[in-house]
Amino acid sequence: MPGFDSFQGEFDGDLYFTATKNLTGVQSSYLPFVACFAFVVLIFSLVSQRTAKLFQRFEPLTADTLDILGSIAGILSFLLISHFQLPASIWFGLCGLIFLLAMPRSMAWAALPITLAGGLVALAIYQDGHLLSDETKKENLVVKWSPYQKVEFLDVEGVPQSIFVNGIAHQTMKPDHKLLNSFYQTHYQDRKDQNKPAYRSALIIGSGSGNDIATALINEVQDIDAVEIDPAIAAIGKKFHPLQPYADPRVHLTIDDGRAFMQRSKKKYDLIIFALTDSIVKVSSMSQLRLENFLFTEQAVATAFNLLADDGDIVFYNLYRKDWIVGKIEGMIKKATHRNPRLIYRLEDFAVLKVGRSDPEIQEPIAIQAGIDLPEDNWPFLYLKEKSIPSYYLYAMLVIMTLIGSLFVVLRKRGEKEGVIATRPFILTKWAFVMMGMAFLLLQTKSVIQFSLLFGTTWINSSIVFLSVLTLILLANWTAQVFKAKNLHWGLFIALVGSASLPLFIPLSILLEIESTGLRVVLASLFTFSPIFFANLIFSFSFRTQKAAEQLFGWNLLGAMAGGVLEYFSMLLGYNLLAVVVMVLYAAVFMLLFRAQSESCEKLDTEMPDRVKEIA
Repeated sequence: MPGFDSFQGEFDGDLYFTATKNLTGVQSSYLPFVACFAFVVLIFSLVSQRTAKLFQRFEPLTADTLDILGSIAGILSFLLISHFQLPASIWFGLCGLIFLLAMPRSMAWAALPITLAGGLVALAIYQDGHLLSDETKKENLVVKWSPYQKVEFLDVEGVPQSIFVNGIAHQTMKPDHKLLNSFYQTHYQDRKDQNKPAYRSALIIGSGSGNDIATALINEVQDIDAVEIDPAIAAIGKKFHPLQPYADPRVHLTIDDGRAFMQRSKKKYDLIIFALTDSIVKVSSMSQLRLENFLFTEQAVATAFNLLADDGDIVFYNLYRKDWIVGKIEGMIKKATHRNPRLIYRLEDFAVLKVGRSDPEIQEPIAIQAGIDLPEDNWPFLYLKEKSIPSYYLYAMLVIMTLIGSLFVVLRKRGEKEGVIATRPFILTKWAFVMMGMAFLLLQTKSVIQFSLLFGTTWINSSIVFLSVLTLILLANWTAQVFKAKNLHWGLFIALVGSASLPLFIPLSILLEIESTGLRVVLASLFTFSPIFFANLIFSFSFRTQKAAEQLFGWNLLGAMAGGVLEYFSMLLGYNLLAVVVMVLYAAVFMLLFRAQSESCEKLDTEMPDRVKEIA
């Protein structure tokens, strides 16, 4: 994308991290981007052609059920691949094997796709043989594929004990003398300068390869809870860190989401560190959240503050890259703790912020830096300057909506040329399925976000959400096959709108206060999955009797694509108000389907007397 340099890209107040070596220009960036997009569209258009033909062989709900079973198999495969941290070569190898089994035996040119699949496996193996960002770096290279990203560890001259993720320099393991002369030591020195007792216990969120832990051990912290979300990075730290901090019996490592750990913890700590927590990875391709977004909200800071001992401190440090990000963190700390944080270290874009429980409370109205909005659980966007939709997202929305409208017009004109004129009820039904796709994608995104907040942004939690959604689709299909009601009942829409509106009246923070994990899971499931089940029932009852099911399924997928674009509204409205968008879309679905059904009945009533006369 144009505008990215070696550290960052900022567009309309939206900040991204990157590995691009030089500033990129418009001409050099858009062409590869458009080419990649076009190739992806081409690949999936070929898949969709075969899928549409297969759809015609089955009843609509049977075809949909088979499709969902395939999706469930894909999620289960992802769980296994993630658990065993299998490399990309295995992914492509397994896909190639499945392709080989599914390929017709009569294909004379079968060797070509098999060769291409083998080439992809070879390319993946070759890429794992050298550093992704530098092909000359091959020796002493360790490559791991964590559930979140590609992790590389390199220990050569000029790049000592460095960790890269997805080709971006991420961490460097340091010996003790370098740690004591770096920012890692600043809060311990500041504690001494304040003549306060040394820290005895610490919670380190984002412990990574172990530098923060090693510094705490050097400063004689006796009880350390280390939380790291990426098991591959922690494993590399365990094996290769020169000070072996993870081997110390005073250290207790937990592989989990930091926010979820704090929510469960009952301990009190002298020191809590938010340590270099920038994952560079999104929770899901369907949302704008990064893995650490719910760590940097007003409510998360308040949770951490409540875990402090009477004289405890919270420390934030990172290469924040922009002054307004530092301003947002300062503002969050002020609102969550009613105390002024102190900037105890600053080197260019790197900053260390500290706030203590024993610090004096703010008496005057809290002042926040102008031109920024503070992250909260409903709007957890630390790297977005203020509530807005950046212009390039608006362009994407315009392109997608134009694409759908144009496709609709083109197909209609083509049908007229071929003498196949779609009836008005069928046109209304098409648009109903488009809007169902849009609304359902938003519902699914909201479910991922809600569970990420309640139980953490881990790969297994996200997988469980997707499996639950797919299982509910199967249950809805079964229900629609068992209950043979001819007309879609308006009660389903009322149930859907009612359950989807719950977040507007019952904040998720209430569920966060429930101590029992089991009870929280049950209530969160009812809260999150009820609207999804009703939405699936509406789809299944509407889909089961359709004659051109493969076409409507395609339009539904186009709607889902548009729904993914509508998710950008969360950057402006927050996630709770997406429920309003969902309700509006399903209200439109109800009106379209009701009108289509009414016009079909009217047409049938008009044609019936003529048919009776013909028979007579």
